[in-house]
Amino acid sequence: MFAAVLALSGIAVSPTLGLITSQLAQVTHRAIRPSAFAWLQSSSWIGASAATTAAGLLATTRLDGVLVLAGVLALAVLAALSLSGRGGTSEIQ
Repeated sequence: MFAAVLALSGIAVSPTLGLITSQLAQVTHRAIRPSAFAWLQSSSWIGASAATTAAGLLATTRLDGVLVLAGVLALAVLAALSLSGRGGTSEIQ
């Protein structure tokens, strides 16, 4: 079951990164686009390192807890993404 969860999450990563970068390019002004992409990459690497650390700590304690936490976090991300589309964008004119 753990292998299936890893495979499904891996399949979702590439389209998500493509969508994020295309959306960022659309909503940022050309003059600040390099800075926006730098912030995106910085936050992505910080998030990846925090997630790896947390997953390692959880995996050493109990695998059931890791799967439950992964499910809860996935639902939280889906909820945040569904709510984020309801607001306006602050695009630089």
